[in-house]
Amino acid sequence: MKSTTQTHCILTLLITLAGCSTLPTDQTSALVGVWTLQDFGDPSERYSFTHLALGEDGRRCTLTFEALEDRTETNAYISTWTIEDGAIVTTYGPNTADFEEGFVLRDRIDAFEDETLELFMIEPQGRRVERHRRLPNVSVDRVCQVAADIIEVYERRRGFNW
Repeated sequence: MKSTTQTHCILTLLITLAGCSTLPTDQTSALVGVWTLQDFGDPSERYSFTHLALGEDGRRCTLTFEALEDRTETNAYISTWTIEDGAIVTTYGPNTADFEEGFVLRDRIDAFEDETLELFMIEPQGRRVERHRRLPNVSVDRVCQVAADIIEVYERRRGFNW
């Protein structure tokens, strides 16, 4: 027989776990849309922002801009995404950051509400929680088209001998 203490511990654990569930049952459709991440960072580090588009069709398109001390960088990624075990799993496709196509990234979903999304990279290991905000007036197709255009420019440059 279980003791009162054991029963209390089990009930406490179940209530705690139920309270941690931040994703609706239909996770994929709830996450569809465009999200922004703005990272002011430490003043000695870079300033960056990201637009992350999660499409209903499984497309994940990402645009990043970073202002470094001596230069700026713009990168674009076209990938696919799914939800597995409470994480967004991304498989990279064409990109400008020299990631191998097929490279897998896992972002644990720490918190999710209609307008905010907190992710922590678990593969490869991340350093901090990323806090994204929904951009309601930006379309997934627009972000994906801009990503494709940037990748095309980078591909043309790679073939050109300076």
